[in-house]
Amino acid sequence: MAWPKEDRIKYINQRIIDRLFGEPEPGCPDRIDLELWLARERDKLSWSKIALKFYGGKTPDKLLKARRTFQRVQRFNPGVDQKPRRKPGPKPRTQELR
Repeated sequence: MAWPKEDRIKYINQRIIDRLFGEPEPGCPDRIDLELWLARERDKLSWSKIALKFYGGKTPDKLLKARRTFQRVQRFNPGVDQKPRRKPGPKPRTQELR
């Protein structure tokens, strides 16, 4: 069951404080990654604004990097319902035209 949004934000804020002043949890993302997550969830910034703020540009590769960072923090956060990751595999066969 997913946590309320306020609780997820508090959890990430506490991880940032742990990173700055204490012992970070094993496997915890970097402080910048956690701040990027907060920018999206708490501050409701768009992907282009996040890419500009954290990566210095709005190019497609920087937008993708921001989205991947967000997903990495989502996987770390226990308050988020985890969807199983899709594994790459062969594409489904299409019917051949005769």
